[in-house]
Amino acid sequence: MGGLYCLNYAQENLTDGFSIERFDSELGYVQGRFFEVGKKIYVLKIFTTDSGINWISLYRKRNEKTKLYLNSIDLNLEGSVKTKFIADFDLKNIDVNDLYADCSADKKKWSLTYLKHAGDDLTEIGFQMYSFEGNKIFSEKKYVNSRQSSVRLESTILSDSNQFVGSLLVELPRDFGSRGNKSIDLYLLKFSKEFSDVKKIPLSSNYLNSEIMVDPQTQNIYLGGLFGDARGIDIDGCFTVKIPQKEFQNEQLYESKFSEILVKQILGVNTIKRNREMPKNFFFRRMVLTSTGKLVCILEQYSESKQLETYYINGIPQTSTRILYHCGDVLTLFLDTMGQIDSSLVLRKDQTGTMYNLYLMGIGTYVCQDGIHIIYNSDIAKSNEIIDVTIKSNHTMESKVIMSSDQFYNLVIPYDGKEMEYCTFTVPLFRDKQWFWMQITGYD
Repeated sequence: MGGLYCLNYAQENLTDGFSIERFDSELGYVQGRFFEVGKKIYVLKIFTTDSGINWISLYRKRNEKTKLYLNSIDLNLEGSVKTKFIADFDLKNIDVNDLYADCSADKKKWSLTYLKHAGDDLTEIGFQMYSFEGNKIFSEKKYVNSRQSSVRLESTILSDSNQFVGSLLVELPRDFGSRGNKSIDLYLLKFSKEFSDVKKIPLSSNYLNSEIMVDPQTQNIYLGGLFGDARGIDIDGCFTVKIPQKEFQNEQLYESKFSEILVKQILGVNTIKRNREMPKNFFFRRMVLTSTGKLVCILEQYSESKQLETYYINGIPQTSTRILYHCGDVLTLFLDTMGQIDSSLVLRKDQTGTMYNLYLMGIGTYVCQDGIHIIYNSDIAKSNEIIDVTIKSNHTMESKVIMSSDQFYNLVIPYDGKEMEYCTFTVPLFRDKQWFWMQITGYD
């Protein structure tokens, strides 16, 4: 009930400090405050509760133990910051990118996960869960037979029922003479009071990318992803892993390969060449669980290319390479209760830009009573149209223009847009060289 809060920062892990701005229910500015962060302190996660704003921080100093803290401030952003020492860990010289913090949706517990070198071909995975009073709920350790530099956690989630699931990626060494990307094995990492395990998921092809979600009603956890060739480009199909809350030790794996009809639809062609072209460069953006138990998966194309440019200095030609970023079509897959592709929709878009306007590309999504909404800028060069596409339950699409002007620039930042609650999406809007908040509801 404190309103809307905006987090601003310049450096990763907020090492140079951060500011929090507070807005009222009408999106009017109320107040702001800057918070300094001391040297060798890294902020892993910031989240809100009913009582205040909290952040998990670490104090890291070479050849010393890592110290874990829980910090909080009142919702009115006034008063002193309350800092509580939680624990210290023997994590000397560990990279801060190998530390992961999560909090549950009900904001009653939070966790810290780390990857630590334990031998030439052995990585230790440590897990600690705490209450918001700072009391330890439980801790556990697991090991995977691979060197630590080849192991990383791609996505993690902590459920309200004290269950943690993470997608653990292990890069395999290249075959002799191979110039392609490294193959990747997917491991399922599970921690709870009653059962903890790290287990390889036997995919029929090479793992590409995935997303993870928890059902707020049943607390079942779902992992959805793509598999394909070892280069990480061509996609053969999708997979889902369901982890029931009441049977946490058991998971159900479903795979669905792209049919020839689906490939034609994605590529927009009537025939496929003999070597069977496949969809390329798709990434999972979001999964949505329907009331019937079926899944809707939203995928987006993303790729990078290089462009050679020539310019002249004192009449002498000079060349340089510029990287271009491409956010392409959006693919929506409807999966049945057995994880098989029932139908699909393709939203055609083509966004190309440089590192200076990449933040304006891509999509934002939110769920509403009439379907799943996809928000994006139709043309970042013209900057005058913001599109809202609705994916309906009857597997159809409806598109409308939210904002359009021949006189003013209209831009949203879809990546920073947040689904505040059911039928409500709040996103930063840049119009006529000024920043605003734009809130979209299902009744607009």
